Amino acid sequence: MRVLRLAILIALVASEAQAQQRIPSVVRAAIEENRKACEPDKFATDTGFLTRRDVNADGIDDFILDYGKAACGDSTSYFCGSAGCVTQVFVSLPQGEYN
Repeated sequence: MRVLRLAILIALVASEAQAQQRIPSVVRAAIEENRKACEPDKFATDTGFLTRRDVNADGIDDFILDYGKAACGDSTSYFCGSAGCVTQVFVSLPQGEYN
């Protein structure tokens, strides 16, 4: 039973690592920048913070970060203002990069 649990844990960790690798570095850097802006409080995200969707119709997933689904410490409106919450959209470019 322990071996099965260990195998499942290893598979989950590997799957999570692969999913993180598929997030472009520019997207990871944007998330990290906002995480640091939140310090010393804890930066947390909820379901829907990161969405993959082909917004420029090139057949490649683009990345949308919805900071309305993020919290900084106890504040769920840290990334929001009178005009709404910060949203970052990263679209794929022909060279395989994101902008």
